[in-house]
Amino acid sequence: MPENFPGSLAAIYPIVYNFSFIPAEGIITMIIINIPAVKTALSRIRTVAVI
Repeated sequence: MPENFPGSLAAIYPIVYNFSFIPAEGIITMIIINIPAVKTALSRIRTVAVI
């Protein structure tokens, strides 16, 4: 946490800081999952895992 951050918001800072990455990570994950080669590999893994 920055030194000049208001003390009254100290409890909220870690929550906001850590959760600010979740939307970006979700978007990147959705892009990667929709790549055809990855989609095929995940489908094969799903098939093998069911057996």
